[in-house]
Amino acid sequence: MDLSQYFTSSDLAGIAPEIILTITAMAVLTIEMARIFRPGIMLSVAALGLGLAGVAIAQGGFDDKLLFGGMLYFNKFSMFFDFLYLFVGLLTLIFSQGYLEKMGSKSRGEYPALILFSVIGMMLMTRANDLVMVFLGLELLSLSLYVLVGFLRQNLYSNESGLKYLLLGAFSTGFFLFGAALTYGA
Repeated sequence: MDLSQYFTSSDLAGIAPEIILTITAMAVLTIEMARIFRPGIMLSVAALGLGLAGVAIAQGGFDDKLLFGGMLYFNKFSMFFDFLYLFVGLLTLIFSQGYLEKMGSKSRGEYPALILFSVIGMMLMTRANDLVMVFLGLELLSLSLYVLVGFLRQNLYSNESGLKYLLLGAFSTGFFLFGAALTYGA
């Protein structure tokens, strides 16, 4: 099977920020699993990954590009929002650290990894050029946010809101898929 007709090396270079963020999220989870508990190491690794993803976006150039056979469209609009998402992700990591410690949640690696996965989902949705990529980005963002909403397991309100958000998201995903099927079927 010849995969060169589906994607090229320029396609992989176009999604380098998403690849960097995925590797960073896996590194944060690996640090957590290895039980390396230095203050702020997970936040530092996540911030480094967000910075490297920003550098990869800037290195990609300002030209409009179609990636993966037209499934992703990279332009100045998506570049602006990618930088915005990276900045908001970094601010979220910085400002939530004190709150999580105050609420009794130990500095776990799941939280920064989920923030990174949600940023990847946002970036995919901004670059999407067809409904399949919109769906993949939306689901990656939604699944990360479901877990983040219910992150404080000892808090009853957090558990309740996580369950309600999951149920609402499941129904909205079903409606989105029915609408996409009607659009593609017509």
